[in-house]
Amino acid sequence: LVHLRLLFFASTMAEHAAVAEDAYKLLDELHGKPDSFFKFEGEKDGVTRYRLRAKKAQQLEHGPAMLSKSFDLYKGTVHIKAPVHHCVGAVRLVEERSLWDSLCEGGMLVDPCEGHGREAELGAVSVVYHRFSALLHGVVSGRDFVYVSAQREHSAAEVEGTWISVGHSPEALSTLVPPDDSLTRGRILFAGIVMAPHDQGGTHVTLYTSTDPRGRVPAMAVNMGGVKCLDNLLDMRRALEHPETSKAVQAAAAK
Repeated sequence: LVHLRLLFFASTMAEHAAVAEDAYKLLDELHGKPDSFFKFEGEKDGVTRYRLRAKKAQQLEHGPAMLSKSFDLYKGTVHIKAPVHHCVGAVRLVEERSLWDSLCEGGMLVDPCEGHGREAELGAVSVVYHRFSALLHGVVSGRDFVYVSAQREHSAAEVEGTWISVGHSPEALSTLVPPDDSLTRGRILFAGIVMAPHDQGGTHVTLYTSTDPRGRVPAMAVNMGGVKCLDNLLDMRRALEHPETSKAVQAAAAK
């Protein structure tokens, strides 16, 4: 029985690692595209924002496997005056993500397939659960997500010391966490973050994200307001550039 459990765990771990590798391939493909490949949506509070229409995203080599034919993908860039390892520490937070993410109401590590936190300096693949607050004064109910999360140093990056992070919600993962009647279970179709040393100090952060919120929110409405999801970068910058919250984030990341 123990042997069978070990085989099942190894098989599951391999499946999650394969999901992460597919997400890394999509991130590399997206990050290799010039800004002109995306539609410029403007700059706000230091965050440069772009959109990639769902139809065009389907033309990517690695797009159809993860991205939806209905939901657009968004790209945002920002300069954060904090070192790369501080940004990586923030991205890796699970239970304490709310220290920097204003919409996050909590989370938990569902399945630490490979080391997490300080045990995973060379990389990590895990199954993570997060829940997020309602929007528009409750008009859009809260959402929760179960997804594969992975981070590693990008050895092939143009800038030495670059780290990358990816996330994706395979359908099968949703059963690992019982549904909460007060929340709608959404899907992270793709999340990718590139954190590279900035030539003026600090970190150049690029976020790519596409989400299916599920529920009664039509795809057209999601795509119209989806660019606001890039405000997540403002949260990260605000937290990591503030001495007190930055200290709390790094203390949590070091656990």
